[in-house]
Amino acid sequence: MKSFIILALSVGLSLSNQPFNKSKDVSMSSYAMADAPVEATVEKIFDAYSKRDLQNFISYFDTNVEVSLFPNKILYKGKDELRKNYAQFFETNPNFKTELLSRKTQDNRVIDEISVERIAGKVQKCTIVYEVVNGVVQKMIFL
Repeated sequence: MKSFIILALSVGLSLSNQPFNKSKDVSMSSYAMADAPVEATVEKIFDAYSKRDLQNFISYFDTNVEVSLFPNKILYKGKDELRKNYAQFFETNPNFKTELLSRKTQDNRVIDEISVERIAGKVQKCTIVYEVVNGVVQKMIFL
């Protein structure tokens, strides 16, 4: 676990082109559906998030999903809490825009760097590590 945290931090913060099993730096305009199952799951999550499709978005998360802030601050656990938090986000930010800046994959982990514009002209970058098992996210870690 310690090695994963170090890896996530170094990759997430630098987003450099380290040797991964599969690596893509992409923009949404040129990104095609990923061929790796873990990437495909995260791509579906990103698409549902971008469309504010709450039901579809949460369908890709495990019932006991753990959402945390790196290194180990648990924000909440469970799909019900995920639904509650994202329903509130979608409601209070009806016109947000998002863009996928980069995506890297190693084993069953996908690291996305995205930008989110909630208020016109104010863009926030966010790095998220998804741990995918059997097609659903078990952990979502914000760096």
